[in-house]
Amino acid sequence: MILLFNILGVLPVAFFSTLDPRLGLRQMTISRYAFGWHGAKVMAIFNVTACIGWSAVNIIVGSEIITALSDGVVPVWASILGIAALTTLVSVYGYRYVHQYERYAWIPMAAIFVILAVISSGDMRIVPTPAWNIAQIASLMSFGGAIFGFSAAWSSYASDYTIGHQQ
Repeated sequence: MILLFNILGVLPVAFFSTLDPRLGLRQMTISRYAFGWHGAKVMAIFNVTACIGWSAVNIIVGSEIITALSDGVVPVWASILGIAALTTLVSVYGYRYVHQYERYAWIPMAAIFVILAVISSGDMRIVPTPAWNIAQIASLMSFGGAIFGFSAAWSSYASDYTIGHQQ
């Protein structure tokens, strides 16, 4: 299910990623052709709202992790301010620094996933599932919606990462 909902979620991202290299325009500029000048403003508001929402979720979860790892020495409010300041600093200095970071950040994450898979492999087993009831189907759709939403949320600015750098 995780794989299925991820694949469904990245399909719009993959499609929109093909537009900027062909058109040479940023995603929000492309939206003007589809929605007109005033319609693009509505899309921009949706995009800003989605970005603020994801930032809030990430900052709050990150701050709770910092507070938990510090055994409460770092209060939640301080870690929220710290993460927000770091995020703002990175966004001010631009995409190239984020891109350089991402070039190598996948390596420790991949190592963590491999370690977790090895450690938990002894506890994994296939258990036959009885007939599903409505609550189980609702739980599956809720879980799938969260996975789909995480991937599909990149649609509004996916092609900004594929435009290329004009000198």
